[in-house]
Amino acid sequence: ERERYQFQAVDLGNLFHGAMEKFATKLRRGGFTWTTIPEDEREMYIKESVEECIVDYGNTILYSSARNEYMITRLERMLKRSIWALTKQLEKGDFIPEAYEMSYDSKRMELEDGNAMRLHGKIDRVDLCESGEDVFVKIIDYKTGAKAFDLGELYHGLQMQLVLYMNAVMEREQGRFPEKNIRPAALLYYQMKDPLVEKEEAKSESEQKLLKELRPNGV
Repeated sequence: ERERYQFQAVDLGNLFHGAMEKFATKLRRGGFTWTTIPEDEREMYIKESVEECIVDYGNTILYSSARNEYMITRLERMLKRSIWALTKQLEKGDFIPEAYEMSYDSKRMELEDGNAMRLHGKIDRVDLCESGEDVFVKIIDYKTGAKAFDLGELYHGLQMQLVLYMNAVMEREQGRFPEKNIRPAALLYYQMKDPLVEKEEAKSESEQKLLKELRPNGV
């Protein structure tokens, strides 16, 4: 029987990752950074990024039902909210996004049973902060579902993704900055969501509540 395609949660995640990558590319081409782009330009880039991802994904599927069309509206709203929150977070520190969707390929690892394996993946975002003789590295992984960093799982080897990414990025940056100390700074999950908070009289108080809901989780 022919398999029937349905738009699933994983598809929303793939679209979100693609739209974030396109937004970052547009920033660079436009000569902007996350913190310097004017709000009207940012809105335009977000809309264009979502539209381009929909075309790449197959717009006939996404417009095949009212439910799927709503997912497009939700994606744009989540992207807008996430970019706003991530920009606010960058404004509070000295880190600068250095790379997006960076491919990760581990070295060949020999296993006890005589087999070997390699690990493959994509690092959603790498931020760097140069300070004197040090280069600090921050890894951010975007998640559409609930995902929390758990030191217990890390200790028992059950949550290795971010640590493996950090090792790979530190090795890469050591090659780029051979005279500097490469230091791990943060391993973070950012949950892509559009939370509801109680509206406050002061806009700044409502924004603080949203930022609290959208803060990254990690170490």
